[in-house]
Amino acid sequence: MKNDGLMIYFCGEEQCESGISTGPSVHPHYILHVVLSGKGIIQKGADIYHLEQGDIFLTCPEELTYYEADIYDPWHYAWVAFGGQQVRKLLPNTYFVENPRFSVAEELESYFFHIRQILSAFRSRDCQQLSMVGNLLSLLSPAIMRAKEEPLPTKEGYVELAKEYMRNNYSYDVRIHEVADYLQIDRSYLYRLFMELEGISPRQYLVRYRLELAKAMLESGKYRVREICYSCGFSDIPSFETYFREQEEISPEEYMWTHKH
Repeated sequence: MKNDGLMIYFCGEEQCESGISTGPSVHPHYILHVVLSGKGIIQKGADIYHLEQGDIFLTCPEELTYYEADIYDPWHYAWVAFGGQQVRKLLPNTYFVENPRFSVAEELESYFFHIRQILSAFRSRDCQQLSMVGNLLSLLSPAIMRAKEEPLPTKEGYVELAKEYMRNNYSYDVRIHEVADYLQIDRSYLYRLFMELEGISPRQYLVRYRLELAKAMLESGKYRVREICYSCGFSDIPSFETYFREQEEISPEEYMWTHKH
């Protein structure tokens, strides 16, 4: 089955003899190597990488590569040759952009399962490409860049993110605990941040933002009060009118007639 997005071309495994070597040579595809046991080295250009059980290693198309099994503990490794247009989008988001070697020692059992699934599917008569691609993505997933590299927001950053979330979702039934959950912080901490930096609570900010939008819609003269009420995220007309009177000291209808363009 052809898959321009991601395609597996070949795969295999080998229990190498002591000190046996291959290359230097180049290959037309990306090749992901998985060390199942033992040790060995891979040389790319002038760089030599010492690999052991639990290491994965990526070589790229047209890279001159040399392999050599350890003399005392020769490796048993598997490899998957792959390519396709999707690879160009996928690999820049992995640790392989920094280092062709990546350790999965803590996830060996799961990793070995997926490589065995790929080998089994490749050897089957119908060569189940979809199954192989799914397992290849599972092999690559531990190398995906983690969000831990992004610093936590400052106090001001949390408040700005909360305000942005509310501005983007004002027309829905937004609950403040949902905003806190989105930011992965405690609701009471979010409240304290708003009181410290804005002088109002998150709920008050949301209501004021909705009222500003409602005023603009009232001034346009294009909408009825009921339409404005629900468009701006208020649950019912009485609560909308109550909030509006508290801020403007007149009803929405009165505001519309006095500010209508």
